[in-house]
Amino acid sequence: MLDLSRSTLKMTLLFITLMTAYLAGQSNWPSDHFMMRENDRQPLKFSHQFLILPTTSPDTNRVFLFIKLSNPALQFIKEDTLFKAQYELSIAVQNENQNILDSKIVRRQLAAASFNETRNPEKITREFFDLTLPPGEYELIMELYDLEIKKPFRTQQKLTVSNFHKLPIASTDIFFLKKITHKKLKDIKPLMPPVRLMQDTSFYARIDLFSVQEQKVMIYASIINNQEKRVFQDTLDIHLKGRRQPVFFRLSHQLPFGEYTLNLHLISGEYEKTLEAKYYIRWHGHPETLSGMNMVIGPLNYIMNHHSWDELNSADDEEQKQIIETFWKQRDPTPNTITNELEEEFFRRVAFSNQHFSVYKGSLPGWLTDRGRIYILYGPPSDVDVPPTRPEAKERYEIWIYQNGQRRFVFFDKYHDGDYQLISQD
Repeated sequence: MLDLSRSTLKMTLLFITLMTAYLAGQSNWPSDHFMMRENDRQPLKFSHQFLILPTTSPDTNRVFLFIKLSNPALQFIKEDTLFKAQYELSIAVQNENQNILDSKIVRRQLAAASFNETRNPEKITREFFDLTLPPGEYELIMELYDLEIKKPFRTQQKLTVSNFHKLPIASTDIFFLKKITHKKLKDIKPLMPPVRLMQDTSFYARIDLFSVQEQKVMIYASIINNQEKRVFQDTLDIHLKGRRQPVFFRLSHQLPFGEYTLNLHLISGEYEKTLEAKYYIRWHGHPETLSGMNMVIGPLNYIMNHHSWDELNSADDEEQKQIIETFWKQRDPTPNTITNELEEEFFRRVAFSNQHFSVYKGSLPGWLTDRGRIYILYGPPSDVDVPPTRPEAKERYEIWIYQNGQRRFVFFDKYHDGDYQLISQD
C-alpha cells in the first residue's frame, strides 16, 4: 500500500507540471540557466535534411534542403473560430570567411480548426530550398522566427560540398522514405526523424549514385542494433550506366523496439566508401528516438508502484508493450485525441536528462542521475543557483528552486566530474 501511495503522488506531480504547460498552450521549458543548455535543442523546433547532387559542371552542385516543422513548434492565436500561427523561415550559407553566398526566406500563415490540432505533432508543414554552390566548406544557418511571440530559433550546421567530378563514384547521404518513389527529388518527403512503426512493412532507405562512366558497384548492407551487433546483412550488385541512379533498400525486417544503424559499404575496383545513418523502430504512440526498451522501461520505475514495475520488467516483449500501452492509456489527459500529452512530456524529460545530465562519458545515462530523476518528476526548475566556490576547489553546487511547489533541491559535485549528488531537499 505504501508503494502505491508513493507512485500515485509522483504521478500526480508529473501530471500537474505537464498540465500547467499544456493548458498554457506552450512547452514547459527550463529557466534561463537551462536555456543556455537548451540552445543545443533548438533544432528540435524543426527537422531538416539536405541532399547534395552534382551538376553537369564541375564548378557547381545542387543542394536540396528539406525542412519539416510541426504545429507544436509554433504559437497559435485564436481568431474568431480558428487558431492561427505565422512564421518566417530563413536560410543562409556562408563560407569560411563568413561571407554570405546565398540566402532565402519564406513567410507562412497556418490555420488550425481546434486547440488540439495546434498541439498535434502529426500536423506538419514542409519547406524546400534549392541552392547552387561550388565545392567547398560552408556554414548553413537556419532560423525559424515565430511572428506571434517575436522569438527566433536558430541552428547552424557544417556543410561540405564535394567535387563530385573528381570521384569515380559519388553518392548522396542515406535518406529514409515511407515508400519507393521515382518522383523528382524536390518532391520527395524524407522521414524526419526516420521512424518506422513495428507493424509497418513500408519503410525504405534510398541513396543516389553518380558516375561519369559505366561501371559496377557492390554494396554490402548491414543493420546494426544499439548494442553494436549485426542483425541483418545483404549484398547488392549495381550496374551504373554513367548517370544518376537511385538505389532502394527495403527495411521491413521484424526487429525489436529501438535504435538501429544502416551501414552501406560501397566497392568498385579500388574505390571504397561507407555510408551510415540511424533509424528507429517504435510502437505507435511511443517516443520516436529512444535508443531501446531500457529507456522506456527504466524511467517508469520513478512513477509506477514497485509491484507493477517488477511485473513490467520481467515480462516478455509483447507483454511489455501491452502493459505500457495500458499504463499510459489510463492516464491520457485527452483520450479523444491521438496524442497522449502526459506520456510525451514524460519521455521529453527523459530525453532531456540523457542529453544534459549523463556522466562518465555516457556510461551513466542522465535519467539515472539525481538531477535527471528530479527533472523527470518535477520538470524544469523555476530558478537555478550556482554558488561560488574557492578558485582551487573541485567541488561544485547547484540549487534548484521550484516556486510553485515551494521546493528546493541541493546537488553537490564533489569531484568536478559532472556527477551531482542530491544532498538536501526541502
